Amino acid sequence: MNFVYRTVVLVGLMMFALVASTRAQCNECEADPSCTSSDGFPTLCPLVLPSGTAGEAYETVITFFLPSEITDPGSGLVATLNSVAVTNISGVPPGMDITLDDVDAFYEPASGQNSGCATLCGEPTFAGAFEIQINILAVVTALGFEQEVPEGFALPLIIAPGTGGTSSFTYSPAAGCGEVVADFVATVFGEGNQVTAHQWNFGAFGAADGDQVNGVLFNAPGLHEVTLETVIQNQVLSQVELFNTGGGGWDDFFGNPDPYFTLKDANENVVYTSSTLDATTSGTWSGLSIVLNNPPYSIDFYDEDLFDGDDWLGWAPFSPNGPGAINVDANPSNAQLTIGLNAVVMLSDTAQVLVNALPEVEVIQSGASSLSCVNDSLLQYQWFMGGSLVESGGVPDFYPEESGWYTLLGLDSSGCSALSDSILFCMPNAGVALDLIEANGSPMALVTVTNVNWWVWHFNGNPQDTLFAGGETWFPLESGWYYVASESELGCPVSSDSLLVCWPLETPLVTQDEAGDLVVSGGPWGTLEWWMDGNAVEGATNEVLPNPGEGVYTVWVTDFVDCPAVESVPLTYVGLVEPPVLSSWSVGPNPFEAKVEIQVSSAWFEGRAVLRDGSGRVVARHLIEQDRWTWDLNHLPAGVYLLQLIDPRGGCSPAKRLIKAE
Repeated sequence: MNFVYRTVVLVGLMMFALVASTRAQCNECEADPSCTSSDGFPTLCPLVLPSGTAGEAYETVITFFLPSEITDPGSGLVATLNSVAVTNISGVPPGMDITLDDVDAFYEPASGQNSGCATLCGEPTFAGAFEIQINILAVVTALGFEQEVPEGFALPLIIAPGTGGTSSFTYSPAAGCGEVVADFVATVFGEGNQVTAHQWNFGAFGAADGDQVNGVLFNAPGLHEVTLETVIQNQVLSQVELFNTGGGGWDDFFGNPDPYFTLKDANENVVYTSSTLDATTSGTWSGLSIVLNNPPYSIDFYDEDLFDGDDWLGWAPFSPNGPGAINVDANPSNAQLTIGLNAVVMLSDTAQVLVNALPEVEVIQSGASSLSCVNDSLLQYQWFMGGSLVESGGVPDFYPEESGWYTLLGLDSSGCSALSDSILFCMPNAGVALDLIEANGSPMALVTVTNVNWWVWHFNGNPQDTLFAGGETWFPLESGWYYVASESELGCPVSSDSLLVCWPLETPLVTQDEAGDLVVSGGPWGTLEWWMDGNAVEGATNEVLPNPGEGVYTVWVTDFVDCPAVESVPLTYVGLVEPPVLSSWSVGPNPFEAKVEIQVSSAWFEGRAVLRDGSGRVVARHLIEQDRWTWDLNHLPAGVYLLQLIDPRGGCSPAKRLIKAE
């Protein structure tokens, strides 16, 4: 290939040694037993690899010297080299491969394995200067302690241009990806005052003249020929036209002069004497081809006289500077000199510029949790989010850990890379916070994030409202499951986890009606279940429990199926009883702070006033001995209480709800 030598930096053409060994086609190697080091430390042989030529087969063996013991020259400390693992090999030129003699790339010097080798082979694609980096991880023991020591070895490798390289110009770069913008410099020139012409032909990419052409754009994939035609030309005096002798040089018999001229170089040597023009004061000497390669020059005009010697008609200096006419004042004569060019060297050279196509790097969302490059033949995939590298590897699939805009930089086997378009990835089931604010045990508000543009609040799975301002706060009015959905600043869907909101319930009141059925008041209830003597009554889920048998009954109720149930005050059922005592009674104030005043009819005398808390537990009793009295309940905490009167026969009044204020 017609590549001029240049340095190529290969980024990312890294292969792990084990992978390289698996896929390589190189011959097996044999370690060089003469490979040692002067300091006794591990080394590689040779330290500089033999040069190769682009497009031609190449093979060489690299030997590893692995001593079992290493001595520190400063301290004299001796360390044992237990093992050496080749961790990776990078910088191998395109078209070449490397094979280790140990398939697992693991050597044990302490066990007598004091050498290893690798074969580097292939046909390098590019000319250039490369550096193959071999990295190892050594495990050494010193003073009874074992430690890992990473180390690296760099092996320079020169790949010279293949046959057909140019000898008359240089250029850089000679290869690139997607497009190449190259500068060209001619290296062949004439000597002295020779004129050199350089004519460049860049094929479909134009043409130019001059010894240096910069910024030539090659923007199509492939090999593109560049031709330089170099022509070296002598400057020659092709014609002298004498305009007038200025009255000088009368001839022997007083006629017009017979002019001629001589030409002297920088050394005052006469290099040319012209023919003589007969009897004229003007004339032209044409068809000349006098090489002017030793400037500056001078021209002298004379009148040829046969008897008394030639008469001098004037003199003038000149220096040729390319083709064209030079007027000279050779007082008293004046003339015009015509300078021409004669080609003496014609050279044509051709080289090639390689433009590698950019790899196709298209990214798609291949699953709910992954992004993938559709081109799975790349050597390396580098994933970026917001300009920061987040993952690099040899597989086309990527599993992001957060939502964001992602791009992929893909590297192919030619060393070319391309950047994909950005793609928005949204984490599945992305969540936002949802908190419940309570006061005195009651739900007050649901609060979520503020940095979104809208909020859709859901109740028991159904959307309830969409808010565009101030929607971060929602007031739950019923018990149930709540969540909020929205969209992040990136445009990704987000939603909170469902949050159960349960309003506190008052203790349900169970009474016995005239028919002897047990009835629970309140509701509506989300769930309801009757219990007798500590066991659930099968099928008893209605507000009325008809014809119960004797026993102690309670009812458990909720206002929502998933909320905690509340149990009623136990009621002992002993069969049909007399209707509840309907004798009047009153209590006040309600709510109260410390004391209540109770007024009853005489039917309640010798009965009891019973006060229960919200759980049905009896917290106070009072014997009814008079129709009016004040009951001091200051010792009780604030809350809701149930007050019931029981007459001497066991008849019960309906319970009244009392509220003790803070």
